[in-house]
Amino acid sequence: IAELIAECNDASSECEWIDYCDCSGNVYDCAGECGGSAIYDDCDNDNDGFGVCGGNNYDQCDDDDDDEINIDDWGYGAHDIIVEDIPDDQGGRVLISFHKSFFDTDILRNQEAYTIQRNDNTYWTAVLTLSAYGDTVYYAEATTLQDSSGLTDGLTEFRVISAMEEGNFVNRPDENGIGFSVDNIVPTAPTDLTAYSTMNSDVLQIHMSWDYIPDLDFSYHQTTSMYGEPSYSIYNNNSIELTTVYDEFYVNSVDIHGNYSDPTVDYVGSHYIGDGLELVSFSILPENTSLDYLFPETGVGIEIIGEGIAATNLNSIGAYEYWNWIGALNHIDPSKGYWLRTSEEMILMTLGDKQVVTEFDLHEGPNLISYTCPNIGLIQELITNDCIEAIIGKGVASYSF
Repeated sequence: IAELIAECNDASSECEWIDYCDCSGNVYDCAGECGGSAIYDDCDNDNDGFGVCGGNNYDQCDDDDDDEINIDDWGYGAHDIIVEDIPDDQGGRVLISFHKSFFDTDILRNQEAYTIQRNDNTYWTAVLTLSAYGDTVYYAEATTLQDSSGLTDGLTEFRVISAMEEGNFVNRPDENGIGFSVDNIVPTAPTDLTAYSTMNSDVLQIHMSWDYIPDLDFSYHQTTSMYGEPSYSIYNNNSIELTTVYDEFYVNSVDIHGNYSDPTVDYVGSHYIGDGLELVSFSILPENTSLDYLFPETGVGIEIIGEGIAATNLNSIGAYEYWNWIGALNHIDPSKGYWLRTSEEMILMTLGDKQVVTEFDLHEGPNLISYTCPNIGLIQELITNDCIEAIIGKGVASYSF
């Protein structure tokens, strides 16, 4: 005793007093038994309000700090079931993760397993069984019956059955995992778009065709018009009636989940040319913009007048007519406007890239320029430069004052 008192009087020493309950050096456990082995739960959090004397370090603990003890929150089954889409696939699959059962404590013991079930409305369907081997979190790939798309959210519910040596345990209902699969792969785009036009009985039509090898989940092709409603086809061609003097078209393929491919590399532009002069611009042009390439000989005379420049393809010497472009105009510029006249009614088509010109180098006085934007717009929103005094179209004009 004297030696112990001396050590505790030493300022450099720390003195720990132990309340022994007998002469053999035993102490009371948390249950009040001398020499007993009961201890308080060693919970996985710092919430001192949970855990009991002589517990199993689980039942009366609150591992997720939600003020609900584990046995009520999770039971002995799996919990924290998470359902995630598997990226870069064509749908129908999800990645499921879950936290192990309390009784999953052995490594690679073949008596224990997990079964993942999918809620198919009126019954639960087993989609996967995997062995339990003491891991904290398990991951598994499971199938869905439908994907999330523009038509449905595709939400699918899963639960986990824990088949342990101690018994079978289903996870609490509020722990069920809910998620969806997505078709993340867009279809292949149609290629090699071609087009021609017909005028029969005053019905103007454009006929398009393309190359396409159907994907496994192919649904249909959509032909999009600048001004009209989309048109649909399951074949590699489509015919559309023209209802406006100008229109543009491109084609996408669409899969069963509503995914759109990229549009065709080439677009189709169509001008209806009637009697008299037409004021036009060219929003669809190929790389070669020469008049010889754009307007091959069709037996129709064409006169094109630009700003201070012109050309025609129909010439005559006496009674002899021949086809050859003459004039200072050799190429079409997408930023320029043109007056165009033909010897008879026709549909003038171009095939190539979509041109969008938003800046123009204007000089003082009249400028003959194009409008290539894909949408109709208000003049006061499109033009904000104060030096522009007026805009004149064919039979229509606007003046700024």
